[in-house]
Amino acid sequence: QELTLWAIAARELREAVGKFFAQRVVYLADGHHRYEAALKFRDIQSSRAAGLAHPDAAGNFVMMTLIGFDDAGLMVLPYHRVLGGLAAPAVTQLRKRLHQLFEVRPVAGAGPDRDRGGAEGLLEQVAHYGKERQAIGLVGPEGERRRLLTLRPEVDRDSWGPLAVSEAWILEEQVLKPVLSRCGIGMEEHLSYVHDHHLAVEQVASGQRQMAFLFNPLPMAQFEAVVGEGRRLPPKSTFFYP
Repeated sequence: QELTLWAIAARELREAVGKFFAQRVVYLADGHHRYEAALKFRDIQSSRAAGLAHPDAAGNFVMMTLIGFDDAGLMVLPYHRVLGGLAAPAVTQLRKRLHQLFEVRPVAGAGPDRDRGGAEGLLEQVAHYGKERQAIGLVGPEGERRRLLTLRPEVDRDSWGPLAVSEAWILEEQVLKPVLSRCGIGMEEHLSYVHDHHLAVEQVASGQRQMAFLFNPLPMAQFEAVVGEGRRLPPKSTFFYP
């Protein structure tokens, strides 16, 4: 597929574009670490003798793609969480904490088998129940059946703050981090992120990983509201496509 780029050479047009964005907020949906690194590099270069005095110096620029919130081609997909390498006591504590926060119900069908349709069916249940309250799909551990987790009505989600609109935030901050910390385990070394739900389920089915958590996409309105307040969602909260 061919890609055509146009260089905007006219200074008047560049200034007009700059003025247009000077009054608008740009949301970093992906790559905020790269953006922050670019800002730090710019500051370092500016502090040196020659610095970045010339406005066209390369360090004053960073490449990005801008997409409107209302662009019909923009898709917001979820990243799923996959856990592995945990000892039995940690798995037991995770299961206990999940039951404290969520109502757990089995989903029709076999356990974490190699049926790709099984992953699809579980995600359909997550989407259905997620319309009423927050829902997560769970596969594993140890060959258990696929299950649907829905936040218990008595759980005061609002007390957790604005980021609790994200199921990924709830899982990481209210389940994984506190439980694994008590077990003396770092979350990062056992947690991976997969945007393909079939792959997430197959990793558990094959024994590569122990547990897979499947999510709904974070609604764009919630993304805009949370990030617009200056808050940062957990890593891999959204998979923007393309």
